[in-house]
Amino acid sequence: ADVLVSDVGFLDNGYHAQGYQNGFNYDPASSLGIPDDGAVRVRNSTNITIQRCAFANLGGAGVVFEHSSSHSAVLDSTFTDLGQSAIMAIGNSTTQPHHLSLVNNHMSKLGRVFISAGGVYCSACPDTLIEANHIVNVPRWGIHVRSQQGFDANGTEGWSSSARTRIVGNRIEHAGQSSCDFGGLSVIAYSGAPSENSTIAHNGLRDVYGAKSFIASGEDGEARGQLVSPYMSFGVYLDNEASGYTLDSNVIVNTERASIFYHYGHDNVVTNNVLVNASNTADKDGQIEIVGQVNYTRNNVFERNVVLWGDTLTRALWDGSVANTKGDVYLSSAQDNAYIFYGTGNATDSETVCEDFYANAALTPLGNWSSWTEGGYDTNSMVVLTHNCDGTRNRPYDGPWASADATADTAADARGGLNFCLGAALSAQLREGLGIGPIPSATCDFSQRW
Repeated sequence: ADVLVSDVGFLDNGYHAQGYQNGFNYDPASSLGIPDDGAVRVRNSTNITIQRCAFANLGGAGVVFEHSSSHSAVLDSTFTDLGQSAIMAIGNSTTQPHHLSLVNNHMSKLGRVFISAGGVYCSACPDTLIEANHIVNVPRWGIHVRSQQGFDANGTEGWSSSARTRIVGNRIEHAGQSSCDFGGLSVIAYSGAPSENSTIAHNGLRDVYGAKSFIASGEDGEARGQLVSPYMSFGVYLDNEASGYTLDSNVIVNTERASIFYHYGHDNVVTNNVLVNASNTADKDGQIEIVGQVNYTRNNVFERNVVLWGDTLTRALWDGSVANTKGDVYLSSAQDNAYIFYGTGNATDSETVCEDFYANAALTPLGNWSSWTEGGYDTNSMVVLTHNCDGTRNRPYDGPWASADATADTAADARGGLNFCLGAALSAQLREGLGIGPIPSATCDFSQRW
């Protein structure tokens, strides 16, 4: 029978699990995984709906799905000041929850006790919809979805899956406040994993920080703890062979390492996204990062995207490698993109802007812009600099000019073909703050090359 839990408050509960992260909740025979206390546990159940509930001041998590629970939902609920994650779906190849709907929830101030936490954490959740959630002020992930190799309670080897998951229309802000090496929106797989056939679309991510503590010597020679932030954060992290994802019409603003990281996977298609200001303050990576492995990484695509950035320590637009010497091509296509580079933002910066883009040997894994295009990448893409190379402000454009009403932290609408451009996502306020002038509207012509 259907069960509805509606308009209930869950307040001031403690927690039982203690210690540290040991695995990721898929191998009960040998590891505890991430602590998963829940105010509500859904175990071996179907057709359970939790709606318009409030979870606050809890030592553990909000809702935990486990032991093959399916066709259930968490809707229109709030989660704030929790010790662990807001919603968890945990299991292995024989116990994974599936067919969940996690929609229109507000989640904030999570991971107060255990920082390896997020708004939605799935060690396995195939055929799940994660939609229209607002996730803010989290110590690690906004959303983290895994497929992984492991063993069940009887020691039988198996592979959990989060295939056919749809992550759409979520807004993630101020993630990674207490940890590093993560994505505001992070998916992960394993060596030899099949394509997930999953979608990440129309999400808005901003201010994905990252933080790490080090022991460093001060001027007096004494060793002291040092906290560095931002540090090693990504916008969308396609981690450890994550493959078969379509990333479309997302907006990612202010990360540290890269807005998007292709990490060993294959058949990942990234289209119609707006990526703004990966800071690279740790002097590593670029605006987009790609690395691969022999006989596995292939068929990754980057098309019809907009990338806007300024001067960074790495000076890199693309970083990593696009192929290896054995003939594997990690990045099969980068075309029809718009790259907007504003340098230091100084109005008298024309010579530096031009040199930092066109003469920059660190711009891409193949070298400068000419080497990149000679390698077959971005031959039909558009470069916009905030200065002409003759010293005048703003590059000329023969097409129409228009301002945009949409803000940078709202996922852009998909616009097919070559009609997707910067006007779809950047506000006049952001352009003013970056010191750049009018930007081509969504009718800009990518055939015009600068």
